[in-house]
Amino acid sequence: MSTIELFPPGKVFQSRYAAFALQNRLRNQLRTVSLLQHFVDQVVLMSEQSAMNEVFLRNTIQHLNKALLSTELINETLSSPQELQLAAVLVSVLLEFLRGKS
Repeated sequence: MSTIELFPPGKVFQSRYAAFALQNRLRNQLRTVSLLQHFVDQVVLMSEQSAMNEVFLRNTIQHLNKALLSTELINETLSSPQELQLAAVLVSVLLEFLRGKS
C-alpha cells in the first residue's frame, strides 16, 4: 500500500483514521513482543517476531514521514483546523513509534 493510498490527499478524516489504526497496531505489537519476552524460551521464535516487527515499524515510519512532508495532504501554511489536527495526529503517532522502537 502506498502512502497516498494510506493517507489520501483531501481526505483528512480518513488520514487521521489511518494514523490511529497504525498507532493501535503498534501498541498491539509492542504488547505481543513484551509477552513473548516473558513466556517464550525459544530464541528463534523471538527473533522471527522481532524481524516482522522491524519491517512493520520501518514501513510505518516511512509512511508517516511521507504523509507529514506531503503538501498535497497538509498545506505548508496549515490553512485549516483539520490540517492542523491531522499534522498533530501524525506527529504524535510518529513519536510513539520512535519511542517504541528504541
